[in-house]
Amino acid sequence: MVPAEATEGETLSRREKLILTLRFLKIYWKILFAVIWALILIPPLLVYNYKETRCAYAILIMAGYWITECFPMAVTSLIPVVLFPAFGVLSTADTCGCYVNDTIMVFIGGLVLAIAIEHSSLHLRIALGVMKTVGCTHGKLLGGLCAVTAFISMWVSNTAATAMMVPIIFAVLNELEQAGYCRVYDQLPVPPGSLDPPEQRPTRITTAYLLAAAYCSTFGGTGTLVGTGTNLTFKGIFESIFPGSEGINFTQWMIASLPQMIVNTFLTWFYLRVVYMGFLRPRSKDAQIADIGIEGEMVTNQVIEQRYKELGNIRFHEGAVAGLFIVCIFLWLFRKPGFVRGWAEVITDM
Repeated sequence: MVPAEATEGETLSRREKLILTLRFLKIYWKILFAVIWALILIPPLLVYNYKETRCAYAILIMAGYWITECFPMAVTSLIPVVLFPAFGVLSTADTCGCYVNDTIMVFIGGLVLAIAIEHSSLHLRIALGVMKTVGCTHGKLLGGLCAVTAFISMWVSNTAATAMMVPIIFAVLNELEQAGYCRVYDQLPVPPGSLDPPEQRPTRITTAYLLAAAYCSTFGGTGTLVGTGTNLTFKGIFESIFPGSEGINFTQWMIASLPQMIVNTFLTWFYLRVVYMGFLRPRSKDAQIADIGIEGEMVTNQVIEQRYKELGNIRFHEGAVAGLFIVCIFLWLFRKPGFVRGWAEVITDM
């Protein structure tokens, strides 16, 4: 018979080993996944040794690494520079050329512009200025929010535009809640005997503003070539498939996309007002909640005025970013507008 003490010691030893193993996996799981994932995908590559299979191998490795983020995403994006030439999928020159071309440079320029606008707080001045102008009822504020979000999203990414506008929304709604003119969240009922704190759910007014920011940033991103990454991706794919064509320029894109962007933004504002604010339904509960009255408008106006004053006078930083923003838009629009000679053609002919 095995002594009881030895059995207990073995059990404790197994538990300790299990704990150590779990700790090891918790710390080093990314490295283990990176190695194991690459090894798992090798057998199909050995059986079907074609260029397409080798390309699929590299893509699947990148997909796994991107999903798990076992390596930084920027590092994963450079894997084709090594694997494509090594596997004979593309030459080194062709592979590296995909990383630095006119489409990528336009995308990088848009990102730099977005960072500059956000860092200088220029978006706050634009948003608060528009809200001061349009009025302070919920319907007018919603319209101003839709317009500003769509405009900002024309030049920065959809996510960045939404992230810029959401803090402004909550700042205004929180002030209205403190004054007793609306609620930002509803408290959900707590089940009997539950010790958990009550859950919060955004009110219909809050939901309308948040949906407006999300929807209009998406629509705004379709308005210009730099509004979202998929637009530039389409441009790059189109010009690679049809190398003999004139390509897609900034002005052509805006002429085709700006009208539908404006229509979609207006329809979104109208839809959200009808569904969440009781527009065209004056006796509905939503309409009564959305009606903040003259005093509520005054409170809202005071909040926006105060926020605008906190920005102070226009600093050199804001002025410089605004000036560069305007110049950048001008250069994008008139590089090759189509209806007149663009500045790129004039400089080339000099």
